[in-house]
Amino acid sequence: MTHDAPRFLADGEIAATRVGKRLQLERAARRARSASRWLVAAGALTIVSGLAVYGSQMASIRAAGIVPAERYLLEDGTTLRGDELLRAAVFATRFRLACNAALAVAFAGLGLWTRRSAIVPPIIALLLWVTVSVLDAVLAPETILQGWLFKILFVAVLVAAAKAGLQARQIAGELVRAHVPHGPAAGWRAEWRNLRAIIVFYVAVAGGIIAVALAVPNAAAAEMVSTAIVAIAACALAAGQREILRPALLLRPSTPFWCLLSFAGGLATYRLISFLVRFLDTSMRAGGDDALGPWRPYAHGLALALLFGAVFPAVFEELAFRGVIQPRLQRYTGPAGAVAGAALMFGSLHMNLGSFAHLTILGLALGLLRLWSGSLWPPMVLHLSHNLWGVWSDRFGAG
Repeated sequence: MTHDAPRFLADGEIAATRVGKRLQLERAARRARSASRWLVAAGALTIVSGLAVYGSQMASIRAAGIVPAERYLLEDGTTLRGDELLRAAVFATRFRLACNAALAVAFAGLGLWTRRSAIVPPIIALLLWVTVSVLDAVLAPETILQGWLFKILFVAVLVAAAKAGLQARQIAGELVRAHVPHGPAAGWRAEWRNLRAIIVFYVAVAGGIIAVALAVPNAAAAEMVSTAIVAIAACALAAGQREILRPALLLRPSTPFWCLLSFAGGLATYRLISFLVRFLDTSMRAGGDDALGPWRPYAHGLALALLFGAVFPAVFEELAFRGVIQPRLQRYTGPAGAVAGAALMFGSLHMNLGSFAHLTILGLALGLLRLWSGSLWPPMVLHLSHNLWGVWSDRFGAG
């Protein structure tokens, strides 16, 4: 009787064993969680840099020697009293600091979230980071090269973390399905294809909005073209997602109740947000147009205001964010993470850092409504109601 001599297993053979797969899973999970520290650091850097800019700008305001009783001519040809100009400058500086604080909280929260879910948070953080960097580059081109090394490393870490998270999901699936006749789950590249459509949608819309803002000087035309871009991109995103959208668009016995509740909820959310924005606008400027919402540019009649300011955003934004993106994210993060992730993308994709916080809160309300009702109609109705009250207020001065 002969016995085979003991031999060493090759790396490929070890990797194919259950123990080898567990080791690979641990390494991939560690690489995915490494983004957590970077995101927390990005949040800290955002608030520190915001405080530094705040201190510098406040010192410049004090050194400007503005006399409260005198009137000053602005670049747009209007004049302001010195005390009004000081109040506007101080508010703008504090508001910028508040925006930095909101971004810092978002990055730090995404960092903590990455410890629990290693796929979606790095992707959302990457989209948010790129959005902020592009807006900074457009508004202040001199900031493009500031901190370039950190920006490159940060992007590389987030991409690597998302890839490692997908690989960890693949390996975990293989371990679970080791004894299933149909073989292991799809690889990380297949999982990536499931998320790629969402990323392409976000990048296409963000790039389109920025391009339109730079190329179209008329605010009303730019707003309408941007809305059309969102509508086209949302239809393209939804075209291949019928298995998700079909049950969400079914009319159920409880749908009318949820829709009535949502219509009333739209008034509540509008009142809360309008109070906040009007308070900030009044604090910043004495007189002039208010900054309540996107309806102000519409000077082409009530019909266009209703279509582009209320109906189209409610239908197409909800079709994309709560109809496709939230259910897709839920596959990787669970219900709560999907609501939060879709809300963050909803807030940032409006390409306005000043409205990022309250639009994210609105996105959370819409996402929770989608989750609780199990239908896409209630968030559409709430979004429509919210925007209708804005159009009504702008056109008729009520509310």
